[in-house]
Amino acid sequence: MGAMLIPCLLVALIFGVVPIIEKYVLSFIQVESMLVASGIVYFVVIALYALLANRTEALISDFRIMADKPLVAALVVMSAFLILIVANYLYLCVLQNNKTHLVTAVVASYPLVTAVVSYMFLNEVITGAHALGILAIVGGVFLVNF
Repeated sequence: MGAMLIPCLLVALIFGVVPIIEKYVLSFIQVESMLVASGIVYFVVIALYALLANRTEALISDFRIMADKPLVAALVVMSAFLILIVANYLYLCVLQNNKTHLVTAVVASYPLVTAVVSYMFLNEVITGAHALGILAIVGGVFLVNF
């Protein structure tokens, strides 16, 4: 738990600040422009990281796996499409016209969905304490923001 705490808190900080930046930017440009610009930046940064971090062997190996296992490749494409296109588009559209803290509160209910789906498809165990904790977190986020 200790080794993951700092990176998780950093992600929480980023997730908390980015909607403010996005809301500001969306007062000047359209959602589609934001998605295109973000996509270009994402691609360039990831490609540079992969090359500079000497990850080319891993990339080649992983692309071979995807070529040999079409289901893995299809799931990568589906995941990318859902999170990078559909979810971001819907999120930015809602964010553009609503209060940031309300939008992020509703979006922050995703751990409940993750728990149920991981139980159904990955056979992950959800104890009563886990379920209560997830409900408390989601409920707390709503209480703080509404």
